Amino acid sequence: MSDNVRMRRVAMRVGSGAAGGRIITLGAMLLAAGILGPSDFGRFSLILATAQMLGMFATLGLARGLVRLLPDREATPGDRRQLWVWSCLPATVISALLALLVLALPEAGRLIGLPTDSAWHQVGLGLWLFGFTLSSLGQAGLIGSGRQDKAAIWIVVRSICFATTVLIGSFFFAPQFLVLACGLAELVVAGALLLLVNASITSDTAGSLSRAGLTSKLLRNGGPGWLADLSSQFGIWATLYLLTQSAWGPALAGIFALGQRAFVAVTMLSRQVSLSFVPILVHARGRDHASWVRASRRTLRYSLGIGSAVALPVLLLFLVSGPLMGEYGDHRTPLMAMAALGVLASWNTGMGVVAQTGGRLTRWGVSDALAAASTVTVTALLMDDLGLWAAVLGFGAGHLLRSLVLAPAVPLRSAP
Repeated sequence: MSDNVRMRRVAMRVGSGAAGGRIITLGAMLLAAGILGPSDFGRFSLILATAQMLGMFATLGLARGLVRLLPDREATPGDRRQLWVWSCLPATVISALLALLVLALPEAGRLIGLPTDSAWHQVGLGLWLFGFTLSSLGQAGLIGSGRQDKAAIWIVVRSICFATTVLIGSFFFAPQFLVLACGLAELVVAGALLLLVNASITSDTAGSLSRAGLTSKLLRNGGPGWLADLSSQFGIWATLYLLTQSAWGPALAGIFALGQRAFVAVTMLSRQVSLSFVPILVHARGRDHASWVRASRRTLRYSLGIGSAVALPVLLLFLVSGPLMGEYGDHRTPLMAMAALGVLASWNTGMGVVAQTGGRLTRWGVSDALAAASTVTVTALLMDDLGLWAAVLGFGAGHLLRSLVLAPAVPLRSAP
């Protein structure tokens, strides 16, 4: 089967699952934003961003390393089992320690913007970041082992659980208990996902890699991607935190968070599809340079095409629902601008995957670090004068800078 056909099938499988999951999540967040109001929605979004940032930190790039190393043709079943086990152990320990730290040190919660009116915020955040870490590993295990169809199913399952919890919690729970409910739901989904991957990656034979060599290989392959993911999430968290601390307070953060959810809806589909192409790109690069170039170009076309296709209905949704959005409707233009930026971010996602498989790992990680620094700097400098538009311009500047940094890593010729 040609790489082109394989990539189409992967795009259809993972794409359909990710698209369904993103639509479910976006719909739930739109409803929750209206139910909670901008201020409570802003606080809730800050806690969500904090959990994801700490969860990404806890993985240390091991999830990214799994996606890259599991499809290696030279890896034996025992090696794959070793990779899976020694990815889960350190990430689980680190995320558990971070969760305990959040629970034990209320002042640490205040430093990261956690509301101080209830200890339930801390409990929910601890559970959430632990579940997020395990879910990330489980999804990486499925994709890396070639089970993209199951990964697509679990994207939908995870989205349905999150959306259901958010809606029920928004209607019946106080905001602090909503965080707790979401943390519990994420933890349950993560446990089921880990059991599925553990049953799929089985072997009675011993691996050939030493523990030291295995850990080093995982970190070397996943570390730059981890820096990229962590930098991106830090940019989101820092922007929400700055807006929360501004003169407009959490309400402005809530409005921005709604735009950021639309941005994620546009980018997540292309992100999932591009990430699922990594095993195909790795195999193509192992054959010859020309095969890798062709697969890379297809990855970029899929990333841009999918991002553009998803952005259109999201923009249309904001356009027609403006009168029904209450306080959010007055900020419809910057919200639509955030969604439109998702097209550029989708293209950048494709370039990042190509850079990863092409060995340009340092450039990939640095691009996201620079983008996050640019986003936070522009937002901080312009926030007092421009308010919400400062955050939108910051995001635009960050993703434009990332595109410029990644461009040299994209192959333009079939010959090395």
